[in-house]
Amino acid sequence: RWFVDENSLIRWQGEEQGKMRRDQVVTLQDHVIEQMPVYVQKGLFQNIDERVWPTSRNIPIREVEDRLFDLIQPFVQAGQVELIPESLHEQTERLVKGDFDLLIGTDGSNSFVRRYCNIPMVSEGVEYACGVAYNIPTEVPSSEEPLHQALNCILTVAQTRYLVNSSSSRRGYLNIRL
Repeated sequence: RWFVDENSLIRWQGEEQGKMRRDQVVTLQDHVIEQMPVYVQKGLFQNIDERVWPTSRNIPIREVEDRLFDLIQPFVQAGQVELIPESLHEQTERLVKGDFDLLIGTDGSNSFVRRYCNIPMVSEGVEYACGVAYNIPTEVPSSEEPLHQALNCILTVAQTRYLVNSSSSRRGYLNIRL
C-alpha cells in the first residue's frame, strides 16, 4: 500500500496509483489508547479527537494510517526504522532469510502475514452487512452536514440495523445489517 515516489519518498498509494484508501471509521477503546506512548496518543488525535462513548473515541482508519506514518518518519530519517514498500509472498527474500526484526501484518482479512505465521482466523459465526463509504464535499455547508457522531450512535443502538460511523473529517461509513 506504499510506494516510492519520484523524490524517493515512501508515500501511501492513492487514486493516482489506482488504489482506494480505506474510508471506514474505527472505535478505539481508552484502555487501548492508554497503552500507547503519550506522543503517539497526541499525534494520533491531533486532527480528530471525537469522543462518542465515555470510554472510546472514533477515528477514520485513513487518519490512523496517516498519523502513524507521520509519527514514524523521524525514526526512518535517523535510520532506526526501515519501511519496506513491497508486497509479500512466500518467496520474498526478506522472509526467507529472516531479514527483519519486526513483521507487522496490516494486510486485512485475507492476510498473507496471518497465513505465513500460521495465526488462525477465529469466527464467531456469520452475519451479513453492507457498507457504503461516503465523503461529504467541502462545498456542502456545515448546516447540511450529517448528525453528530454521538447522536448517530444513539440512533444506531435504537435501530440495531444501521451503524453510521462518521467523524468531523466529513468522511464516514454506513453499515447496514442484512
